[in-house]
Amino acid sequence: MIQRIQSIFMLLAAACMSFLYLPSFEFAGSETPEVRSAGLFTDGYFNSYDNTILVSLIAGAISLAFINIFLYKNRSLQLLLSRITIVVIFSIIVVGGILFYLNFENRQSEMEHVNIRLGLFIPFVSMALLYFANKYIIKDNKLVKSMDRLR
Repeated sequence: MIQRIQSIFMLLAAACMSFLYLPSFEFAGSETPEVRSAGLFTDGYFNSYDNTILVSLIAGAISLAFINIFLYKNRSLQLLLSRITIVVIFSIIVVGGILFYLNFENRQSEMEHVNIRLGLFIPFVSMALLYFANKYIIKDNKLVKSMDRLR
C-alpha cells in the first residue's frame, strides 16, 4: 500500500529535505564584505554544508522519512518514526538558529545585510507534510480498528 496519501506526503517531505543539499537552497546569504568575514558566511551563504551537525541531521531526517514510507504494515511504528522525524527536523531548525545567533552575537549592525533565502522555509514545509502524514496514519489506524470490530 505504498500508494496511500501518507506515503506521498512522506516522500514529498524527504524530497523537500533533500533540496537542502542543493547549492541554490541556502538558509541565508549576503554579498557584503563585512558579513563575508564572519564564520558561517565565508562563502557568502549559510547553507547545510557549513556545519557537520546540520549535514548529519538533514541526512537523518531524509533517511527516516524515506524508510518510513515502506513501514505501511506497522502503522504504530510508522507513526512513531514520523514523529521522530518531526523532532529531528525541529532540531535542524534549532541548531541552525543557534549557529546563526552565535555567528552574529555581538555584531547586530551586520545582520542588516543578511538576506533570508528559500532554504530557510524548507524544514517548515517538511514538518507540515509530516504532520499531514501523521493525520492520515491515525485515520487509517482508526479505520482498521473499526473494521476489526465488525468481524
